[in-house]
Amino acid sequence: MIDQFFCQAQSKYALVFSFNDVVSRYCAKILAFLPKLLIAVVILIAFVIIQKIVNKLVRIGMERLKWEIAVQQLILSVVKFTVLGFGVIIGLGQMGINVTSLIAGASVVGIGISFAAKDTLENLISGITILTDKTFKVGDVIKVSGSIGTVTKITLRSVRLKTKENYELVIPASKAISSEITNFTNREKANIYIPMGISYESDIDKARQILIDTLKEDERIAVDPAPAVVVTELADSSVNMRVSFTAAPSLEWPLKFEYNEKFKKALDKGGIDIPYPTTSVYMMKGDSA
Repeated sequence: MIDQFFCQAQSKYALVFSFNDVVSRYCAKILAFLPKLLIAVVILIAFVIIQKIVNKLVRIGMERLKWEIAVQQLILSVVKFTVLGFGVIIGLGQMGINVTSLIAGASVVGIGISFAAKDTLENLISGITILTDKTFKVGDVIKVSGSIGTVTKITLRSVRLKTKENYELVIPASKAISSEITNFTNREKANIYIPMGISYESDIDKARQILIDTLKEDERIAVDPAPAVVVTELADSSVNMRVSFTAAPSLEWPLKFEYNEKFKKALDKGGIDIPYPTTSVYMMKGDSA
């Protein structure tokens, strides 16, 4: 009985000593880990400060270059996460964590995301290029991908145009940047050309004078260079002429539409024919058999 009691007591003491040993070992590990954790925290705080300084310098540089706000925000975000990412990686390394496998795994995931979001990334890069290159800006009238319109919005993914039909056209940034772009606004004056055709029986000099007189008294049309009318072609059914004059770029299309009508009425009033294509068929009587 006594031996059994001593055995139980010994077993309890052994369990207590074993528990104390485990606790001591864990406490020792924790105490050994605390300096590493402290160093990692200090490193992360240092990188937070570095990130703020770098972001401020980058922002000042972009503001001097007058980059668009959207591009500035994107680049500042990239700089922020890049600097902080380095800080986290270095901090984890100081804590004894194997960051090589983490980086390798992140790289694989990044490659997968890149393939899945290829079009999105392509549009994003193209949008940044458009905004930084400043080929055109909001309010410009441009021709892109075969469409003409006024730029209403430029984002990191698309370019929005308002066409003359008053509908909105959304063009992906990657398509816009890979297309030939004509900017009708980046010029002080617009040279406007309107083709006209008169019949072979009509007097060329009289037609020229009627067209020039029609443009007179219009203050929207520049006097230097002066409007001109030249013969461009002796076509099958008409003598083709071209009226040229200069005006503000914003008036190019309105004036074209307006003077197409005015020229027609003025030539009709002056007795100048504007022919339409005709075909003459001559029948010749052959010898009878």
